Amino acid sequence: LERLHQERRQKWEEAELAKYEAKGKKPPKGWEKQFPVHENPTPEQLEPFPSLPQGWTYDLLENICDPSRPICYGVIKLGNDFPNGVPCLRTSNVRPLRIDIDAVKTISPKISQNYERTVLQGGEVLVNVRGTLGGIAVVPISMKGWNISREVAMAAVSPHIFSEYIALAIASYYSQNWLTGVLKGVAYTGINIADLKRLPVPIPPLDEQKEIVRDFYSRFRRVTGVFRSMKESHRDLETLTQSLLAKAFRGELVPQDPNDEPASELLARIREEREKKAPAKKAKKAK
Repeated sequence: LERLHQERRQKWEEAELAKYEAKGKKPPKGWEKQFPVHENPTPEQLEPFPSLPQGWTYDLLENICDPSRPICYGVIKLGNDFPNGVPCLRTSNVRPLRIDIDAVKTISPKISQNYERTVLQGGEVLVNVRGTLGGIAVVPISMKGWNISREVAMAAVSPHIFSEYIALAIASYYSQNWLTGVLKGVAYTGINIADLKRLPVPIPPLDEQKEIVRDFYSRFRRVTGVFRSMKESHRDLETLTQSLLAKAFRGELVPQDPNDEPASELLARIREEREKKAPAKKAKKAK
């Protein structure tokens, strides 16, 4: 993390110098001091979180992201659907640990350019911060050049941290409880970007990050397979029930005895017996 923080400062300085150069200006004296001071999680912030194994540490989400691409939300007004435009991910697309590309809205390239800060490059962690919360996913490289809406926040995680692990960490029980505790709004609930930046994230060594992700998805695939089998069994059961009912009506469930009384004759006999009893009941009432 110390090395990451040093590189983070170097990237910030390079980005700031590039801004001054683009404007044809020289950086003012003491411009380096404008770099955000690194803050460690406070004991109050860590109180809801468990203690960590040896070799792990907590850090704020903001501290492990690219400083030239700060955590932020995307396009405020998407406008009408723009044919062959820039795909823009919304909360309906960012699901728990996956991105659903059905019904992806496309926006004008000009609008997307106005929000260049959230143009995706691949590897970012997306977090729903408005509307339907709980959606957290990593952007695949195939979505490079896409953008996001204002309901979605982007965290450009450092290449020294495994993005898939950070997505799992944010989706964890402890992180979700912490974020739920800082929800803002009454009619329109959401997570403030400032709060998301200060989310404490447990950081293990890189090899352990990769092993955690591998183990999680291995178990996740098994659980998904069980649920798929359950759905298939339920569907087969419904089909079997319908088939059994059909056979029952056709009298195919048991071997048929030609000497058995037909159901039509049985019903006729029952009806006749009921009609014979009916007058006797009426006569008792008359007395």
